[in-house]
Amino acid sequence: MIPSKTVIDMLGQCDIFTRNNIGYRALSLSVSEILKANEDYERRTGQRISPLFDANDAWERLYDSDLRFDRRGLPPAEQYAQIKRSCAELRRDFNDDTKWRR
Repeated sequence: MIPSKTVIDMLGQCDIFTRNNIGYRALSLSVSEILKANEDYERRTGQRISPLFDANDAWERLYDSDLRFDRRGLPPAEQYAQIKRSCAELRRDFNDDTKWRR
């Protein structure tokens, strides 16, 4: 079993990664492309961290987490779909009162 605090953190990372499907874009770009996009975002908005950079960070955290998905080098679309599905399953399980003791 995963501690509830860990699940809550994982769900937060899932939200960041799947918001507006930006995680798919993060998976499709190289780290240098993400850093360049982040610099452009900062120049335009004055904010240091772009949603794309956040999504990449969330991806790294999810990769190191207990979330169930295939970590082999799958195409971005397939990997994104797996992560999104696993995040939805995690949220459904977490919100299912029958899985928790009272």
